[in-house]
Amino acid sequence: MFMRFNANRIAFAILGALIVPCFGRIALNGTGHEHDYYRYIVPFSVGGLGGYLIGLMKDSWLASRAKLIKTNKVLKAAIEANKRAEEDIRKSEKRYRHLFENTHSVMLIIDPENANIVDANPAAISFYGWSYKELLSKKITDINALNRDQVFQEMEMAKRENRNSFIFTHRLSNGEIRDVEVFSGPIRLKGKKLLFSIVHDTTDRVKAEKERDKLIKELRDASKEINTLRGIIPICSSCKKIRNDEGAWNQLEAYISERSEIKFSHGICPDCAKKLYPDLDV
Repeated sequence: MFMRFNANRIAFAILGALIVPCFGRIALNGTGHEHDYYRYIVPFSVGGLGGYLIGLMKDSWLASRAKLIKTNKVLKAAIEANKRAEEDIRKSEKRYRHLFENTHSVMLIIDPENANIVDANPAAISFYGWSYKELLSKKITDINALNRDQVFQEMEMAKRENRNSFIFTHRLSNGEIRDVEVFSGPIRLKGKKLLFSIVHDTTDRVKAEKERDKLIKELRDASKEINTLRGIIPICSSCKKIRNDEGAWNQLEAYISERSEIKFSHGICPDCAKKLYPDLDV
């Protein structure tokens, strides 16, 4: 440290080397030895060293002061940044609460570690039929129709973001089972990683899809039955009975009715009427 010279320290050293010998000369004035310059060697050396040490102390004080000022600035900037971060978090939580509480979509906050329902919005309370306090006393495993292990497996997938869309059946407070599609993903609230889930009731859609599938199946089955009437049909040239695949002969009407939705009504044509009832004017 002593070898790191600078202009400030050298200036103090020169000043000390000049001032101290002057005091020595004043002290020797009138003694006849004030011009014995060799007597000033020690004061000169002591003054120079003392001046250098004063300069060193001043530099150290200035450096400490500058470091303190810099530290205070950094600390002040950190405090301001922390205040801004807290304000941003407060505003973000306020927006979250506004969106969470005022949306018509069913929303749940779930702890994936224990399946506890941490929070629920008014739409969820209306959908499930429990009060807010009752809903928060339950686990998602109490609502989901899957068993506990299956629910935790699905939550783990949502937590790791391997999947974000799930098809479940949920129980309501009145025991009704509803088909739901759940969009779920991780969210950090108050330093804890939770699952934010949006629940859509798809019961009516699933019912409509089942009815559609049933109708398609019935149409396909009818189409197959109609197709059986195509091709060569063995028919008696006399009585017009038709032979089925088992070799039995059936009436034409019975054969066609079994393989289609065609219904027959019976009448008599003019030729047959003349042949069967020649005496009647039909």
